[in-house]
Amino acid sequence: MNYDLEERTAKFGEDIIEFVKTLPRKDFKNKIHICRKEANETKHWLRMIARANKDKEDDCRRLWKEAHELTLIFAKISKSCNIKNYEI
Repeated sequence: MNYDLEERTAKFGEDIIEFVKTLPRKDFKNKIHICRKEANETKHWLRMIARANKDKEDDCRRLWKEAHELTLIFAKISKSCNIKNYEI
């Protein structure tokens, strides 16, 4: 898959900003927490699937990496929401 990481990151940030404008802050923080938790759980199950299905290791590894990147993104957003006087 060919893509421009800088453009992908910028587009994701812009989409998040627009999305946040539609949510009350408390609800947004809760949704981001849930997303982070779900992404972490997905990583766990992908590890288990890869262990049980050796022929699917490459697919699981690729999907695990994406889930990990999303976990980091959600963690950063969550941390930013906790900064005092944070405004969206």
